[in-house]
Order: sequence, then C-alpha cells, then structure tokens
Amino acid sequence: MDYLFFDSISLLKLNNITPGCGGGMYCPEAGMTRSEMAAFLVRSVVGEGFTFSNQPYFTDVPATHPYFSYIQKLRELGVTNGCSATRFCPDDTVTRGQMAAFLIRARLGITFNDTFPFQPLPAFTDVDASNIFYPYVQKMKELGITSGCTAATYCANDLNTRGQMAVFLIRAFFTP
Repeated sequence: MDYLFFDSISLLKLNNITPGCGGGMYCPEAGMTRSEMAAFLVRSVVGEGFTFSNQPYFTDVPATHPYFSYIQKLRELGVTNGCSATRFCPDDTVTRGQMAAFLIRARLGITFNDTFPFQPLPAFTDVDASNIFYPYVQKMKELGITSGCTAATYCANDLNTRGQMAVFLIRAFFTP
C-alpha cells in the first residue's frame, strides 16, 4: 500500500488499539478528538481490562458517553485534568501540542503536575521555551517519536489527524 500511514494504522489494528471509525475504515484524515485520544492512549498503556471510577470526573462526560471508561481512566492515570476545572471537552479536536502532552505523560507514566528532564535547546523553530507544550515537544523529539511537520518546525497549533496519531502511538508505545 502506498498510503503514508498505512503501516502504523495496520499495527494499531493488530495491537487492538482501534477498531477504526466504522464500516471497516480508519478515517486517517479526520481530526483526532480528545475522546478518541483517551481510548487510544488507555488501550496503549493498560489495554482493555482496566477498572475505573463510575462517578464522572467531568460534567460533559456522563456515564452514558461511549468513551466514558477511557476518559475516566485517563484522568485516573493523571494524564489529564480536563480542558477546564470541570470539563473534558470530548469532541474537541486535539492539536499537535496537546497531543504531545498527552502522549509524553502516558509514555513516561507521569501526571499533569509532574516535571521531567528534556533537552534545553529548541528542537524546532516554531516552539520556544515560553510555549506551554515546549517540554513535551522536546521530549517527543528526543525519544524519536517525531521529527516535526518539516525539518525545522513542529506545528504545535495544527490539528492532529487520526493518521498522524497512528504514527505517534506506534513510535511511542510499540517501537523499541
């Protein structure tokens, strides 16, 4: 197959990270939502056999939400504390910067309050030390999870697609 993300998408399917977007399709050009990202990350870290609190952490994710268990577990793992004090924003599309924070926290097993070492010199010209996602983007580059959207830039404010997410997940969790 000649599609850029074909191998990574196939590996996600083989590792039971995603069944796709329905009808036997993956929808690689669609934006990755926060709820989908929760499911992908939780499956990558703990699989499907996990426990979670039945008491909702977020007002916009009731127990009837299709991604409720994953969002609850992502919060319990400390990967996120939501998009506000009371909300998760499950249908919002994730930017590449936000994705970096989610992914690195899940990969390193750290919470949104934890710090970690990272390369101090900017890896990309468009993400400087004042950017809230700087440490996460730096760590993604250091771990070989990303080479950026160009040789010099990371594009932290761009929306993250499902195809891109497949590559990032495979590099972060399934590649030695």
